[in-house]
Amino acid sequence: MAARAQIDHEWMARGATPPDNPPVVGLEATSRAQAPQALRRLRTETPRSEFAMIMASPAWRIPEGAEVYCYRLHAQVITDEAPVGPTTDLDALDAAQAAQAIAALSDPGLIIIGDHPGTRPAAIELDMCLARPQWCSRPAGVGPDGPTDRLIPLAAPWITTYQEALDYYIDELAIPMGEPRWEDDEEPDITIWRCLAAQARTALIDEDAHIDPADLARALAREITAITT
Repeated sequence: MAARAQIDHEWMARGATPPDNPPVVGLEATSRAQAPQALRRLRTETPRSEFAMIMASPAWRIPEGAEVYCYRLHAQVITDEAPVGPTTDLDALDAAQAAQAIAALSDPGLIIIGDHPGTRPAAIELDMCLARPQWCSRPAGVGPDGPTDRLIPLAAPWITTYQEALDYYIDELAIPMGEPRWEDDEEPDITIWRCLAAQARTALIDEDAHIDPADLARALAREITAITT
């Protein structure tokens, strides 16, 4: 088993002299050099759907030529899935998957998408940091390398055991979809899987400021340690 991790630069624009509630516009840009063109596309691109117009509307509230740019760092890590059964030692699985995630975040080859030109040292401030197990089900005999359309996420945050995952599948998914009810001594022909997913994101950072992505990776690793020990 292993884990995959990366840190993205997410660039944004906002007004230089903002009102009380300044618009902050998310841009399809991973570097400062790409940001002006991404903002220009938001203001001018046609045709576009109604949803795209709503998403782009804050860009029109920033006077042209009065915009400033900022960014944030967004770290994500997810482990490979492991099969879970009624006798699986979940504490041991927690420890193993946490170790995989932390190793990926600590890897010198950690993937960094985008960049920032700022050099002024700044303190890291997080606006989100969380880690939690994610559960899913598949038909028996179908593994993680099988067709993705056979995967069914079990998205209830209160699931902590194999039995809770199985009950959720039966009560909330299978029966409402018209599958037959099972007798008390029967189980559906599925397997339950679990991985560990975690992410952390900084607050907005001025374009001339510098935060080392490794600092964000370490903050996320600490959160993973906290929830699995």
